[in-house]
Amino acid sequence: MAVDGGPTALPVFSTLTVRVVDVNDNAPSIAVNALTGSSVAEVREHVDPPGTFVAHVAVTDADTGQNGQTRCRLDVGGDSFRLEPMIDGGEYKLVTTTTFDREERDRYILIVIHQCIGRCKYKHSVQRCFLVVDWLIDLLAFNSTFSIIRLYRVLKL
Repeated sequence: MAVDGGPTALPVFSTLTVRVVDVNDNAPSIAVNALTGSSVAEVREHVDPPGTFVAHVAVTDADTGQNGQTRCRLDVGGDSFRLEPMIDGGEYKLVTTTTFDREERDRYILIVIHQCIGRCKYKHSVQRCFLVVDWLIDLLAFNSTFSIIRLYRVLKL
């Protein structure tokens, strides 16, 4: 409201419309949980079948509308791993597509790319190492430096 300072002042009213446009100025973010307590994930040699869930991937973008829509994909490792969308559009399961042999290859470096679909194509990527572990070595790990193992054969009479 504006008011004239004279003796017969009349107020004047005006309407102001403010239009806020999302300019897609927020880059997307990615969080990868390797399910191992560290940033390095593990798959077990000859044990984990195709379809084994090895990491949880969560992607977010603070933008709204079309600018807040994103796409997530694997850049490297697509022959041995794949991303499967979960119920929430911003979450994925990273699963195996094969069984692994440590003697053939002992590690995989995966790059997960998260890209905006909006006007400005912001992109963010993370790299994770996946180790192929020998499950027999894990079973044979001992707490002491010296252990005695005795095997007994039971005979049936």
